[in-house]
Amino acid sequence: EFVTGIRNCTLQANTFMEPYERIPVNLSIAQAVLESGYGTSRFAKLGKNYYGIRETDETEPHIKSLHPDALNKMLRRYEHGCESTLDYVTLLTTDSRYEEFQYLLMEQWFTDDYDLHALAEALAKPYALDKNYTNKLKTVLGELSD
Repeated sequence: EFVTGIRNCTLQANTFMEPYERIPVNLSIAQAVLESGYGTSRFAKLGKNYYGIRETDETEPHIKSLHPDALNKMLRRYEHGCESTLDYVTLLTTDSRYEEFQYLLMEQWFTDDYDLHALAEALAKPYALDKNYTNKLKTVLGELSD
């Protein structure tokens, strides 16, 4: 049910994007799975935040971390689950930190040869602090393709 919901939200979010900017559905699902534990994390349950999208403005809806090492960390709170997916798609396609990812995504669209593992590599460094994030994301991608 979680995977189907993320799939549908990704397809919906992609309709707002140029064809060469559309995020591969399995990549979106894999990140949502990894970031939210299939929607079971506290941030997913309380804030419908499936991608670990941070919030920097305390006046905006957010959830604060309870982790002792990250008490000032805030994640966005959404009213509807698809809002999280739309923010995720918009972040990856417009934020300058993801230029390498954006270029690779466009290149793969033009050649019609998508390599989700290469996209995961281009995405992981700016997206996560975890040095093993790329491998974790690739593992989830592999599980989704089985």
